[in-house]
Amino acid sequence: MAIGRILVPVDGSVNSFRGLDMAISVAKATGASVTLVHSVDAQPRTEFSSAEQAGGAGRGDAGGFVGRAEKALGRNGVPFKTKIVHGNAGYGILKLAHSKSGGFDMIVIGSRGRGAVREMFFGSTSNYVIHSSRIPVLVVK
Repeated sequence: MAIGRILVPVDGSVNSFRGLDMAISVAKATGASVTLVHSVDAQPRTEFSSAEQAGGAGRGDAGGFVGRAEKALGRNGVPFKTKIVHGNAGYGILKLAHSKSGGFDMIVIGSRGRGAVREMFFGSTSNYVIHSSRIPVLVVK
């Protein structure tokens, strides 16, 4: 299997950066490009909130760690793009991964490693991606 395009979700966690490090290693070995994806969980608009408040929720923190991820890719000579998706993280990752314009060969995702009991109550983005993806997924702990 040739690997030309890798999708890497980043959320600022230590494990998402471990996933990025693994994606950089794979990209350097295969000549692949990387697309970073960050999901912003936009809250629904109400009559008490403006469109900017609803759409801007969570964006403030993203600039710092997305910039850090972009610098790591640049330092390693890996070509990259950055995408922001809105809504549920797992759904947004897979929607991008499976889109006709995506053309991704694999997803490299960090796992928070919360454990079975917490995952049962809170869900897990990496677990959802693993079980719903039509392309290979590499989970990094």
